[in-house]
Amino acid sequence: QRRAHARSSEAGGGGDGRGGGRGGGLAAQAGRPDGGRHRRGGLEHCGALGAEVAEAVRAELVRLRLATDGADAERQLRLLHEEQDRVRQEKTFNREMDEALLQAVCALSLAAERPPVAGGPPDQFICPISLCVMKDPVIVVQSGISYERGQIEEALRVQPRRDPKTNQEWPAPLALAPNVNLRSMIREWHE
Repeated sequence: QRRAHARSSEAGGGGDGRGGGRGGGLAAQAGRPDGGRHRRGGLEHCGALGAEVAEAVRAELVRLRLATDGADAERQLRLLHEEQDRVRQEKTFNREMDEALLQAVCALSLAAERPPVAGGPPDQFICPISLCVMKDPVIVVQSGISYERGQIEEALRVQPRRDPKTNQEWPAPLALAPNVNLRSMIREWHE
């Protein structure tokens, strides 16, 4: 037990002020350019220091009875890294959704400020995202809702399986098809 603790302290640089003792090796890894993320399942690919840190962490997990053996410790570390990556992705997704929501609110406020036009376009000619008359309407095959092509393609880059109007999540990415009938009706209405 003392050897594992000593190796953990040495691997973490216990005497250099970066935080020694238990977990110091992980703290040292957190200062890496990749934020301490390890994509290949463990720390071994980080060189000799990474292998020492990985072994010390595995030994400590087994010693504390948080893992049954080295393989279980490795599996737990891999799960921890996957969870950290998932949280990072979720934060990025939330940031993107906040930006999309802000754009939608701005578009709605601009639409609310426009005076109603007598004989304006029928509702089915209006894109649910941009709130403007569509020029290149496409239909979402799964839901049957039509959108302006550029608007829906941008929305699907962020969430490829979610219909923006209904907010319904589909099991597969949404498929788009040109809405030729609606395009013809919009052209006739313009004339």
